[in-house]
Amino acid sequence: MPQQVFEAHVNPLAFIEIDEPWATAIKSNPSVESVLRFLCPLESQSDLPTLIARYREISREDVRLSIVPNEERISDKLVAPLRHAKASYMVGNFLATLALCGMVAEMLALLQRRLCALLLLCSDRT
Repeated sequence: MPQQVFEAHVNPLAFIEIDEPWATAIKSNPSVESVLRFLCPLESQSDLPTLIARYREISREDVRLSIVPNEERISDKLVAPLRHAKASYMVGNFLATLALCGMVAEMLALLQRRLCALLLLCSDRT
């Protein structure tokens, strides 16, 4: 019978510098580079020039969101998820980027629905 070989990732969910028993065995403290390696997808580059290039790639909007009302729901449901989506894109987590943008779109749809209901209510009173 011919020998079968396959490629594999060993401990793909482990942060080796933190998780035991590896942390004790390798005696290496976590570094910024090791954190970035953990955050970025396997076999993806996590060096500073790559991260900066991805940020520039995702930050080409014509109109920038410069000022946002200091309102908790707007921050929690729109601004923070968009910021996390950008950060996810930077580290190559494109699935999280899509999920967060989808969540923001849903929140905007709910906000638009509430605003339309409010406008209809106001127009009925005039």
